[in-house]
Amino acid sequence: MFDFDQLEQCEGEDVFGVYAVSDVHTDKRENMELLQSWPPRPKDVLLLAGDVSNDLSVVKTTLQLLLERFGHVFFCSGNHDLWLHPKDGCKDSVEKFQKLEELCEELGVKTQPSFVGKVLIVPLLSWYHASFDKEPEILDETLPPVEKMMSDFMLC
Repeated sequence: MFDFDQLEQCEGEDVFGVYAVSDVHTDKRENMELLQSWPPRPKDVLLLAGDVSNDLSVVKTTLQLLLERFGHVFFCSGNHDLWLHPKDGCKDSVEKFQKLEELCEELGVKTQPSFVGKVLIVPLLSWYHASFDKEPEILDETLPPVEKMMSDFMLC
């Protein structure tokens, strides 16, 4: 496990760290507890690269927690964040994406390019598409089709 306390501290008024993390899946209790154990880094930047939770209330709680720990939080939603959840009231993942963007704006989480000091942070949305896959198909009739097995096909 990564230990933030072992990092060498730099000195200076305009010195800060930039951390990146993804797939925190804080709908799992132990993952949320791990984030709660992170020490405050009020001058530092966190890049949260998606897959927090499909539940907007969990995403909100997670973002609020991270804003308490870091001076700047940037977020790019991942596929799990866009899965539809009954409580969200969204008709599709595009509407869910818009709600996530509104939530981030409300909380002060950045989703657009922004300078932190002299460093430009540019969150990029980039998702997988089947046309990117150049690997040969797996031909095994005992396996169900991917469309029936992957949650992205059912929850987005």
